[in-house]
Amino acid sequence: MLEVLEKKRCTGCTACKNICPVNAIEMMENTQGFLFPEINQETCVDCGLCRKTCPVIADKKATVPLEIVALKHKNKEIRENSTSGGAFSLLAEKILSEDGIVYGAAFTQEWSVKHIRVTDMDGLKLLQKSKYVQSNMGHAYENVKQDLTEGKKVLFSGTACQCDGLLNYLQKKQVSVADLYLCDLICHGVPSPKIWKDYVEFRKKKYGKIKSIDFRDKTKGWRDFKMSFVDENGKKHFSRQSDDYFFILFFHNFILREACHHCEYTNIERISDFTLGDFWGVEEMYQGFSDDEGISILLVNSRKGKILTDQLLEKTQSIRVAENECMLRQPNLSHPTKKNMRAEEFWDDYSKHGFEYIIKKYADGSILGRIKREYLYKILYHMGLFQFLVWMKGKIKNNNGERS
Repeated sequence: MLEVLEKKRCTGCTACKNICPVNAIEMMENTQGFLFPEINQETCVDCGLCRKTCPVIADKKATVPLEIVALKHKNKEIRENSTSGGAFSLLAEKILSEDGIVYGAAFTQEWSVKHIRVTDMDGLKLLQKSKYVQSNMGHAYENVKQDLTEGKKVLFSGTACQCDGLLNYLQKKQVSVADLYLCDLICHGVPSPKIWKDYVEFRKKKYGKIKSIDFRDKTKGWRDFKMSFVDENGKKHFSRQSDDYFFILFFHNFILREACHHCEYTNIERISDFTLGDFWGVEEMYQGFSDDEGISILLVNSRKGKILTDQLLEKTQSIRVAENECMLRQPNLSHPTKKNMRAEEFWDDYSKHGFEYIIKKYADGSILGRIKREYLYKILYHMGLFQFLVWMKGKIKNNNGERS
């Protein structure tokens, strides 16, 4: 069997599956809930297209940004419905106004996350706001190919690996990308769809049927954002990022895909036309421009992207910023997210005991839980005591087992 890539480097972008001429590749879920390519040995013809198309294996044509812009959309409603300053909506509106197509991540009816195709402003609302879950690509690559072949302009938004996978796929299919605009994200890493599903089910037990979910509710401000759920009665339930179970697991790097800890896209050189993020730290550098309603950082990485941006900035309040100012609070523009030192223990506990067990053990939002999570394990680890305690725990467990 031809192996595409060692699993710890696989991003799950689906480029290999889409390029296969004999449909020998299927994306299969592993125990952590991430999709990986599985090749049918009997069907595979060893053409090698999967390896040639894989964005991790292929050579990257990345460039440094031509300019970096901090912006906030002048339309108050668009800004309110955006994660930060409305930069993505700004780009998407332009493409849609020219009879183009926009692709991005949206919630399904079951609250999983999937890439969808949007052709109008009503559909665009589904793509606004961040979704901190690895999205299912579905047939997005094939649909983008069809749209470009028909002469449509296309804006595709996703993680850098998804964008790079799409670009490689289209090039191997010999499709012109002159009308394709790629928009990637400053990405911390993609969390497990399986953990997200468990989390939603956990919230349903408490809130009942869910009408809407917002990862970055800005009701109380952009900086102090919250997870919010609206139940069937219209009541909104908040949980702060510091004590929400999912956010704790996400920001403490328990539930990210393994490849995210080795990510080759976490640098200032980008493969897409645009890169979007939050302008964290703006209040320290540009007090007159800062507010608490959300400010986007937009890296303009290509000449094609700059031409489009120049047509749109009149709809925003914007300032040019330096590279070092952009990178100050965006560590994923310089290095991958470090894996939590207890991640293997976490996944082992999850497989044995399930979701409610691991949130109690690893996502305790109490003051004591935060102290343990933030300081105690790190101190013990650096003192060399952590390994000793893990060894002792196993020793005691084995001894208890022998006595029983």
